[in-house]
Amino acid sequence: MTELVNLTSHAVSVFDQETANALRRARSVHEFYELLRARPPLLQLPARGLARVDVERVLVDLLRFDAGVVPIYRATFARVVHDLPPPAPDTRYIVSAIAMRACPERTDLLVPVDGVRDPAGRIVGCAGFDVRED
Repeated sequence: MTELVNLTSHAVSVFDQETANALRRARSVHEFYELLRARPPLLQLPARGLARVDVERVLVDLLRFDAGVVPIYRATFARVVHDLPPPAPDTRYIVSAIAMRACPERTDLLVPVDGVRDPAGRIVGCAGFDVRED
């Protein structure tokens, strides 16, 4: 059995596709939370660390307005991910898309996709994961 280790900054709830679709069709907050009580996530994965990528921002332009100036940066992400354990047998790590992009050699990383939002638009979970192609 595969162990999932959540290395994002927040808990990750994983729904089956049928439940995710039912939650998306909810017409009210009440209906959404009634469905959620009746059909809880398949998995609830607490955050167990945070895989972080260093970013360097370079100033490339300025937007000038009467009220002030807004900087525009170009971000460059490092190829080093901090606090990412080495690959382990039967273990997959849930990380951010930026962390996965920084590790093209790793095939054990997953990124939550197919988000499920509550009626207020907040993400409450996902219904799948992206993986890097071999």
